[in-house]
Amino acid sequence: MSRYGPLVEHLGGIGDPVIRLSFDEIEAIIGGRLPSSARLYPAYWSRGNDLGRRLAAAGWRASPDLSERAVTFSRLNPELPGLARSGAAQVPNAERLGQPRAVAKGLVDDPAQRVERAADSAAKPDVVLVGCVKTKRRGRYAARELYDSDLFRGRRAWAERLGVPWFVLSAEYGLVAPDDVVDSYERSMSDLEPSARRVWSARVIGALKSRGVALRGATVEIHAGVPYRDFGLVEGLQDAGARVAVPLRGLRFGEQVSWYQSRLRGPVASDVREGPVPSYAPAASSAASRSPDIGRVVAALTEDFFDGRLDLSSRPDAPPPGWHSMPECRAVAAIRHLGATDAQIRLFLTLVAALDRARDADTLWTAGQRMFSTDRWAFDPDAVMRHELVELREVLSAHGVSQRHVVDAAAWRIICESLRRGDAPEAVRRAVLDGRGGVPTLLDAVTARTPAGQPWFPYLGGPKVSVMWVRMLADPGGATIDGFEALPVAVDAQVRKVTEYLGLTATAGRPIEDVRAEIQAAWQTGVRHARGPTALAGTGAALDPAVWFLGKWGCTRCEWAGHRMPVGRVCAGCRFEAQ
Repeated sequence: MSRYGPLVEHLGGIGDPVIRLSFDEIEAIIGGRLPSSARLYPAYWSRGNDLGRRLAAAGWRASPDLSERAVTFSRLNPELPGLARSGAAQVPNAERLGQPRAVAKGLVDDPAQRVERAADSAAKPDVVLVGCVKTKRRGRYAARELYDSDLFRGRRAWAERLGVPWFVLSAEYGLVAPDDVVDSYERSMSDLEPSARRVWSARVIGALKSRGVALRGATVEIHAGVPYRDFGLVEGLQDAGARVAVPLRGLRFGEQVSWYQSRLRGPVASDVREGPVPSYAPAASSAASRSPDIGRVVAALTEDFFDGRLDLSSRPDAPPPGWHSMPECRAVAAIRHLGATDAQIRLFLTLVAALDRARDADTLWTAGQRMFSTDRWAFDPDAVMRHELVELREVLSAHGVSQRHVVDAAAWRIICESLRRGDAPEAVRRAVLDGRGGVPTLLDAVTARTPAGQPWFPYLGGPKVSVMWVRMLADPGGATIDGFEALPVAVDAQVRKVTEYLGLTATAGRPIEDVRAEIQAAWQTGVRHARGPTALAGTGAALDPAVWFLGKWGCTRCEWAGHRMPVGRVCAGCRFEAQ
């Protein structure tokens, strides 16, 4: 398929004779960035160019509005509506009518008619997709704990009962893993126009693939309403070779809640913090009463990781174990190959780390590496300040580095400005630009605020990101940083998971913000045994990557499989049991 094949295919599934798409939406559909010519010259979209000829052959004309960064696509013959992939005719304005109403009138093809409804057979699905709900707890929570309604608790409990990988379909964030920590939000799928829902669906399918979910031949079970399913998600999954099941299709809200209650043998708990036991809870066994030797755990884990002895043969998509397999280390190796200096590398690490909020690390750092290779100016504070904020936003969005594009671009620009200003905390500038600093001073400086009360370095001062960032400045950033004995482990969902399974803490059911210090204290008692790069050995900076790597490629995959698959010596003391 050509570069613009997905765009032509997308237009082919549109019923309206006219549709307007922003450049961002087009780039999401084609899975890459438009060339500069497409953004600067209307002729790029004309029939005299390759793209215009392809569009004309498919029955469309493109009218770009460069000032608004959007393109209006008009059907050459409005009397001939497009065809759905199934071949069923769609009437003009079907999407404007609203998909459910049009389906009810028999006007459009219903993708749900081509999916299975029953989910009570002995065969389990390979992956479950769970729709988000309007009612949420305010603040930042793991996705499994954010949504506060009987319907979502039923969906979550069913997915956890199946013991297969599952994800939340978020109107704001797209595809979210249960342990991803996200902010509450107000957006719902009903807020999105049909075209935006199709872009969202393409984004979800892309995220499934980037997270290593093999769709061809898999069964995907969807527990979400029509706005999530029927605007490209079901078709996209089927096109990728998956079989789709929607067990609650056609049931009303109360009927759905009853469905979950009957199959889960009782009412779903009304308080999310007292709901089904998370899968990382330690099993109730005699082993749970024995306290592990934390020093031995730290030594065995970091040695197996640092020496590349973790056995990941049961995870064919996993990278080879070792320090240089960390996502940020791989990204730095790639941009160093492109000629990046040490100072440029530390700028790269600083700016990308600031946008780490609950992101899949492999996805984030790969996106950052790709952005550096084509838009290096965005990592130069002086160049950033010469460009318009909207240009920065477009670049961050196009490469998938940002999530909330407007606020992320603003934070990126503020950090760049702070690195240029003489009244900003000198310790951060010196560490990033000159490669020298100390841990306690840096942790204080990165959380400092301006006289007006605004952060000098937005996002970078978070309890997880700040710790991770200081370690990265030293390795792979090459800075000379003193005082690493004061640096704790950076706690996220993966680190917490390992801590629980190894019996070092018992924090299941409590928000991660409330247990961070407890988890850090548990590891600190054995941290002097940590193996790592010379400057980091015996500190939390050497331990943290090993724990995170084990959580992502060890524990999480055991959860997905529903049984233990040991990868190293520490797994002998694992307390995981499928729930």
